Amino acid sequence: MEKQAEISKEKSNALALEQVKGTVNQTELEDENGAIVYSVEITNNKKEVTEVKVDAVTGKIVKVEKADASDSDSNQAEDTETADE
Repeated sequence: MEKQAEISKEKSNALALEQVKGTVNQTELEDENGAIVYSVEITNNKKEVTEVKVDAVTGKIVKVEKADASDSDSNQAEDTETADE
């Protein structure tokens, strides 16, 4: 996937930080519905985590969403239980 990315990881971090102020925790290159995106996780000064998806080809911001680790963990558990039924 890295060969398909037109922008660097560092550039994606800079673009994400223009949208959300804070500190970058993690950046991963992902395939999201056929599009190559950088998923940039940013923590602000209130310890709130926001995930910014940056198109790895165009540099456009695809999605910005607040993340809460405890919520997503419980949602995943519920989804797993539902799938087993």
